[in-house]
Amino acid sequence: MTAALRVNPMWAVTLDDHVGALEYSPDGSLLAAGSLGGDTVIVTSDHGDRQMTLTPHDMGVLCLDWSPDSKLLAVGGQDGLVRIWALNPTDPEPVEMGHLDTRGWVEAMAWSPDGSQLAIASGRQVLVADPGAALIHCFDDHSSTVTDLAWSPDGSRIGASCYGGVRWWTIDQPDEGPRIMAWKGALLSLEVSPDGRWVAGGCQDASVHLWRLWSGDDLQMAGYPSKVERVAWDPTSRYLAVANPGEITVWNFAGKGPAGTMPAAIECHTGRITDLAYAPTGHTLASVGADGCLALFDGVRKKRPSVTWQSDEPLSRIAWHPGSQHAAVAASNGTVQVLRMER
Repeated sequence: MTAALRVNPMWAVTLDDHVGALEYSPDGSLLAAGSLGGDTVIVTSDHGDRQMTLTPHDMGVLCLDWSPDSKLLAVGGQDGLVRIWALNPTDPEPVEMGHLDTRGWVEAMAWSPDGSQLAIASGRQVLVADPGAALIHCFDDHSSTVTDLAWSPDGSRIGASCYGGVRWWTIDQPDEGPRIMAWKGALLSLEVSPDGRWVAGGCQDASVHLWRLWSGDDLQMAGYPSKVERVAWDPTSRYLAVANPGEITVWNFAGKGPAGTMPAAIECHTGRITDLAYAPTGHTLASVGADGCLALFDGVRKKRPSVTWQSDEPLSRIAWHPGSQHAAVAASNGTVQVLRMER
C-alpha cells in the first residue's frame, strides 16, 4: 500500500501585494514571484534564505518565465515593459540584460524550447525578442487581446490564443500569415500536451476546445458551469485536468482520446479555483482556490482530495519544484509559502 501524502510547511517569503506570477527555475535552484504591487523577488529554493529583488514594474507584474537553462528570467508588467535578467545562485546580484517597451499590458510570455527567443503577448500583438530583449519581429495584430502563448515542441511555431481560436505563426517565415485553428469564441488559456500531440484551450463559453497539433482535427468538451480559465496536462499527456468552481474534471486521453467518454469528477474547493498544476513527475495534481485551500489529488480516479492544506488568505498561484518534492503557493496578501510533500 502506498503511504499517505502529507504537507509540511518549510519556509515563507512576503511580497508587497497580491502574487500573480510564481515559477521555479527549471534546474530547481531558484523561485521567482511577482506581485501586482510591482515587486519581483527571487529566493533560493532550498531554504529561501537568500533574496534578490529586481527593479519594480510601476503598475504591477503580470507574468514571468525562466529560460530553459535557468540562466535568464523574463518579467513582464502592466507598464508594458519586459525586462530580462541574468541570474545565478552564486552571483551577488542579478544583471539586467535589457528591456523592451511593448506599449501595452504584457499578458503572457514564453521562451522557445532552445531558449534563443522569447515570445511576448501584449494587447493584440505577439512579439519575439532575443535574450538581450532586442525585438526580432512583431507579428500582425490579432482579432482581439492575446490571452496566452505556447510553442510547438520543435520550436518552429508559436501559438497565440485569442477570440476566434489559435493563431500559429511560423518563426522562420514571420511575414507569412498564421495557420488558424478556428473556434467561434474567446480562448482564455492555451496548453500543449508534453508529447506534442494535443492543444487544449479553456474558453469563455464554458467549454474546453482541443486540436491535434499538426492535423488540426478538433473536438470540444462543453457544459461547464462557467468560463474555463485553467487547464493542466499531466507529465505523460494521458490526463487533462479542467478547473471549475468547486470541481475539477479529469479527461483520459489514452487510446483514441476522450471523445464519447465521461471525465472523472473531483469535488475540492468551495469557490473559484485560481490555479491548477500536475507535479512534474507522477500523477499528483494540485489546485489552489479563493477559499484558501490547497488540494492534492494523489491518483486519477479519486472523487475527493488525498490531502488538503489551509491558508488564512485566498490563494492565487501554485508552482511545483522540478523534483516534485515540494511546491510553492502564493496568497493574495503577498505571502509565498513553500510546502514539502512527504509520505
